[in-house]
Amino acid sequence: MREDRADVAAVGSSYLAPEFNFAAALSAGLGRPVALDWKTANVGPYETLLAYLRSRTFQRQRPLLLVLSLLEGAMVLLPSNRSAFPQHAVGTDAFLGGVRSALGG
Repeated sequence: MREDRADVAAVGSSYLAPEFNFAAALSAGLGRPVALDWKTANVGPYETLLAYLRSRTFQRQRPLLLVLSLLEGAMVLLPSNRSAFPQHAVGTDAFLGGVRSALGG
């Protein structure tokens, strides 16, 4: 679900898939539209966040609030962990540089 009027975005893994209703529940709780961007499989939270920040959607209309779904297991993993994110591992410096670049700093 992409919501062009949304100033809130939820970004994360397949746990945010529309059938789980996270974005809908967040939207109802906040009383405002919530855009949703999620990836499946072993993409991981770091590559998912970078992809969103580099997207045309983000560049066209930056949200006022960004909610990143980060599962407990991924919280202790570096973005470069190839066993957890086989095809989507990214070096820590590259990840931080990508975030800075996307945010214009």
